[in-house]
Amino acid sequence: MYSKKVLENLTNMAMAGILATDSTGRVLFGGSPSEPLYRKADLRQLLIVKRRGQDFPALLYEEPGIFWASFFDGDCYYLSGPVSTVHLDLLAQHRFYRKYNIPAPEERKLSYLPLNRYLSTVAVIAAVLEGNRELDVGALLAGNGIAAPKEEEASAQNAQLPDPEQTEGYHHTYRDEKILADYVQKGDLDGALAYNKMMLENAGRVAGKSALQPYNMAVIAITLNTRAALEAGVSPDRAYGLSDYYLQQLDPSLPALEQQRLVRSELTEIVKMCQELNARRNYSNYVEAAKSYVARHYREKVSIETVAEGLGISTGYLSRLFHSQEGLPFQRYVVRFRVERAANLLKFSDSSLAEIGSYVGFPSQSYFTERFRQEMGLTPREYRNRYQPAEFKNRSGQ
Repeated sequence: MYSKKVLENLTNMAMAGILATDSTGRVLFGGSPSEPLYRKADLRQLLIVKRRGQDFPALLYEEPGIFWASFFDGDCYYLSGPVSTVHLDLLAQHRFYRKYNIPAPEERKLSYLPLNRYLSTVAVIAAVLEGNRELDVGALLAGNGIAAPKEEEASAQNAQLPDPEQTEGYHHTYRDEKILADYVQKGDLDGALAYNKMMLENAGRVAGKSALQPYNMAVIAITLNTRAALEAGVSPDRAYGLSDYYLQQLDPSLPALEQQRLVRSELTEIVKMCQELNARRNYSNYVEAAKSYVARHYREKVSIETVAEGLGISTGYLSRLFHSQEGLPFQRYVVRFRVERAANLLKFSDSSLAEIGSYVGFPSQSYFTERFRQEMGLTPREYRNRYQPAEFKNRSGQ
């Protein structure tokens, strides 16, 4: 078995993670929880089984040009990938990661190597890990049952994707993406639309005259908007569903203004999802703030009017919100909180019933007994007799 340092060097060469496994696919070391190979035991097993059946590195291929590799040194298996041999736009990469259930915030840019360079890299890694220095690079694809892409097919495929060298001008900066994501996640529709417009205008001035330019820009914009919503906590089903709908509406033949209109429409709906999410969080924050107030002031007179005033919202609104989230009225919550504190004192102190009732905020002994019985099914005295540990009973002479 090779050291982690050797694997680290090979990972840099392969431009993809390499992890070591035993014959069952159990990860020994290497890899990251955000990588498909680490997460998918069936993918690891497939690579292991394929390598076991041949005496040279195993390759797995998936459209549109992504490779995985498996090596064996006589002791354990070394699995590597994914590496893309074609340029993939953000949408294609997003679809790839979605296939492997990788959350959007954990998506990484797929490593790119031209096919010949990738096969040469596999051969070098095989020489290190397997001692196979006579590997025929040209036979690697055929030996693994993979048909080499025809030149015209590869050209046609690449024609559908933004050429990184030709479209470099309209790649938004990381700063631009973060600013737009911030507007989206805060639910600032005006800010998001304005910044999106600015990004598109800047891109249009420097991107060249490719016929696919408006379409590619629209695809990237929708993908970025969706990722921002996912990072904000919007349900993947809702975010992906909306993204898929608008991506299906896009078409390279549509006029540029129509492409931009679809982007604005998708962005508007995405921002509204974030607004709804933020509103729910605000609702929760109001309720949590009210509960926190009770915890600090339960020994005093507590009213929902006082809490609502402190939060800057109406009493009726807080009352409905609290009941909806907690399943009981605010004042009943206060009583229950006091009873629970009283129950703890009844078990673990030798204070009198009257002292405990007064301490937790009940105005009279009779009211304390009534509300305690309502919540606990026992009077305070019955509860103490049943649940107080012996050492406290002995100390209080009971």
